[in-house]
Amino acid sequence: MLGFVKFGNKSSLGGEIYREQRRKRIIITTILGVIAFIILNLILYSLTTI
Repeated sequence: MLGFVKFGNKSSLGGEIYREQRRKRIIITTILGVIAFIILNLILYSLTTI
C-alpha cells in the first residue's frame, strides 16, 4: 500500500514535468514558425520587387 501511494505521487510529478516540457516545446516551435514565416515573406517580397 505504501509503495502504491509513493508511485502515485511520483507519476503525478512526472506528468507535471512532462506537461511543462511539452508547453515549452510548443511555445518554442510557435516562435520559430513565426520567424520562419516572416523570413519567407521577406524573401518572396524581395524577389517580387526586382
